[in-house]
Amino acid sequence: MNLVAEAINSFDATQCQALFAQFRRNGTWQVPTLTVHRAMGFMNDGHFTDDPRLVYMGGDVRNRWRPENDFRFRRWRPAEFELHRQIFSADKKMVGSMIRAGVPLLAGTDAMNPFCMPGFSLHDELGLLVESGLTPLAALQSATLRPAEFLDRAEELGLIAPGKRADLVLLSVDPLADIRNTTQIQAVWLHGKYFDRAALDQLLNSAKHRSGKSKLR
Repeated sequence: MNLVAEAINSFDATQCQALFAQFRRNGTWQVPTLTVHRAMGFMNDGHFTDDPRLVYMGGDVRNRWRPENDFRFRRWRPAEFELHRQIFSADKKMVGSMIRAGVPLLAGTDAMNPFCMPGFSLHDELGLLVESGLTPLAALQSATLRPAEFLDRAEELGLIAPGKRADLVLLSVDPLADIRNTTQIQAVWLHGKYFDRAALDQLLNSAKHRSGKSKLR
């Protein structure tokens, strides 16, 4: 922990800019996974851990995510959690510096880390990227166009255009006005199959039903 604290305190913006320039030259992409870093700082905060979306997670997962059941966190005191809140804040500033320096970014969440719920965590990550300095458009591109470019599959993926794969998410509200509107999903097309809002709700209810059968220990 002392080493981590020293890393924060010894931050050097000039050295960071030199490193960012090297990232640009080398084509080195960054995936911040801010959702993971946020959870590490707030796992002792009841407001954070009392997430209503936990109803979709099995009891074994919810049990495993309790700090006292995770070997990484079970011995942490409040000071350790506070330090990681500072790290999370520093991470967001770093992401803002990288985007201003032209470092290419991708949205990623490391789903199934504590409180990084599959599906939901990507929406969380997009919001955190915007809080860090990305525009809503840049955040959306970090999860659509940029991954296609990184995978060298931009001719097939990443944009809505003739000839590209028709895997789409239709929103009922403009995400460019507020990135949180990515959660306002009206319909999804996946592998040529159409899911309207009723079908999506049925999938969520099924997940909730299955999770309710899992035990909390």
